[in-house]
Amino acid sequence: GVMTAGKIVYVDWVESAGPLRIAVPVGTQVPAHCSANGKLLLAYGPPPLRRRILASSPFTSFTPTTITTAEALARELEQIRRQGYSEDNEEFLAGVCCLAVPVRNRRGEVVAGLAVMAPSARLPLHRAHQHLPDLRACADAISAELQPKGRRAAHAVTRHTRKRRTA
Repeated sequence: GVMTAGKIVYVDWVESAGPLRIAVPVGTQVPAHCSANGKLLLAYGPPPLRRRILASSPFTSFTPTTITTAEALARELEQIRRQGYSEDNEEFLAGVCCLAVPVRNRRGEVVAGLAVMAPSARLPLHRAHQHLPDLRACADAISAELQPKGRRAAHAVTRHTRKRRTA
């Protein structure tokens, strides 16, 4: 996902083959304060954007676990910067959890987030963490594709995207 006007826009989607799955059409927009990609991009994004979003609290609550205060979101963004990934534990949709990792451009700036999202009943957040190494490897391969390194990076992306596992 990428950030546009303070919201996350999904730019690509790979649906699980499992019988219990989530479908988010490309172009879907979700609030930044309660999505893993949104919090990730706020954490690493420009300080003026972060200040503007934080100043717009209280935030809309979508579930009992949605972050609704600027103070709580600021703490979460700091934790995301420390740990290098973001979580959404049923904050936007009840019964859905998500992990997101950064995709960086050639200057090392975070320009997008790569996420795994699944029904909590099938992949609770604590089990989703087992997928972080693979998620990071895919994000690194996408980041490499954004680097001026020629064909080698393209092969890395192909290798990681073809070897898909269901979460």
